[in-house]
Amino acid sequence: MEWRHDGSRLVVPVTVYPPLTGTTFEGVAGNALIDTGSTTTGVTGRIAEELGLQSIGKRLVSTVGGERQIDRYIFRIGLDGRAADNDAPTFPYIFEDVVGFELLDSFSFDVLLGMDILRQCELLIAPGNRVRQRFGV
Repeated sequence: MEWRHDGSRLVVPVTVYPPLTGTTFEGVAGNALIDTGSTTTGVTGRIAEELGLQSIGKRLVSTVGGERQIDRYIFRIGLDGRAADNDAPTFPYIFEDVVGFELLDSFSFDVLLGMDILRQCELLIAPGNRVRQRFGV
């Protein structure tokens, strides 16, 4: 998958799916901020609510704004495998279930992709604001 970033942050389209416990493949599309400083992936409360995710408890999380107790959820992340915007649609690459946290709905993105997902990818940031991400490698 290749795209261009805006020079200040890396945002990529994703689909969030419920945990693999049934036969549903319905997900919620959103934009994800790639955050190599986060160990864990998070989704907004809106996404959790749309998917009907149930909290599996709270956890103390350190954020830029300080420490807080935040709900945790189990979900899956899907990344589109297209190499460019004009490529034909492909099936998404869906990662295994992750235990993630709830993001505040006030962010300008729906998902924060942390190292629990990113360590399964190869990420290249190239001159000219180009980004290439390969997964399943």
